[in-house]
Amino acid sequence: MQDLTKGLVLFSALLSPLAMADWQLNVDLNLHAPQGDYTSQASVLLEPGEETVFLETDEGKPLLGSAEIVAISADSVTLALTVKQQAADGEWTTLATPTISAGLDNPTKLAFTNLDGDQSLDMAVSITSS
Repeated sequence: MQDLTKGLVLFSALLSPLAMADWQLNVDLNLHAPQGDYTSQASVLLEPGEETVFLETDEGKPLLGSAEIVAISADSVTLALTVKQQAADGEWTTLATPTISAGLDNPTKLAFTNLDGDQSLDMAVSITSS
């Protein structure tokens, strides 16, 4: 009987709009650093089981951001985020690696400051259904 109950709970979770949705990740990012401020807005489709790059680096863009779906429940999606900064020598430094749980259309705000206090990273992360 317990197996039937677990199966029904799993089945109902899979039928929820969140579990059946395609997820759009929206990230507003602000970096305040001695080298200057950097602002970015990104909106990308999340692919379950794959790391999704939401912020690519190129000339003048010193940041790289990625997200991966960790878990899905009936009312939220849990993401592992990574934000890295490229130094002048080309090396990458990890600025933040938060794991967040967010519901649909419910923005989560995150703020990070380095140990020296001279650099801060602010992010607003939301997930929408597409």
